[in-house]
Amino acid sequence: MNRSETSNPLKVAKEIISRIEDETYAVGDKLPSERNLVKAMGISRSSVREGVKLLTTMGYVETKERKGTFISAKHKENNSTSEKFDNILQIASIHDLMEVRLNIERNIIQLAAKRATAEDIQQMKHNIEIIAKTEDVSVLYKADLDFHLSIAKASHNIVYFEIEKILLEKINEYQDYFASTSLVTQSNTIKVFESIVQNIENKDFRKAVKLYDKHLEDVESALDGLFLKGI
Repeated sequence: MNRSETSNPLKVAKEIISRIEDETYAVGDKLPSERNLVKAMGISRSSVREGVKLLTTMGYVETKERKGTFISAKHKENNSTSEKFDNILQIASIHDLMEVRLNIERNIIQLAAKRATAEDIQQMKHNIEIIAKTEDVSVLYKADLDFHLSIAKASHNIVYFEIEKILLEKINEYQDYFASTSLVTQSNTIKVFESIVQNIENKDFRKAVKLYDKHLEDVESALDGLFLKGI
């Protein structure tokens, strides 16, 4: 399957959700045809299909065979689930967040190493350039997170991308915990990131995964050290 930009399926989903929330679409209304959505949004048919699939998973729409796709009432029931998820993020420890992040990223890197486009590679390299040039800890930390997010985008899996984005946004609240070691490890971080990108660019997913696993092991060790200090 030819995978489109991650942002395009999300564009479809967000646009339709917006119309549901402002009551342009009501429960039971039929969505415009796939052809009309393609024309109205100026994106590919595959992006429209993926966007509608995402909406189906979230409970906003449901497809009825030979009739079309309709606005579902299920999304109203999902609000309580969404609130529970937000509450979990609020009370989750940084250790729990990092455990989830690291395990998810082990899967993301495998997909990115197989699917990354030239544009994806360029974005990764751009983030590394920022890391290399800055002496500002906050800029360095953000570029580091952006690098990981660019790999998630390169997976071309919108679910992984959105989950990674949520986790990184939450983890960013704890940047003071990691700032003290960022400049110390800057040089090594650049070398590892450059090697990872090189192997992704070469489509050598085995080496990319091996390097990424080593990087994650180093992150876990640093994290364990922080917790031994009582952070």
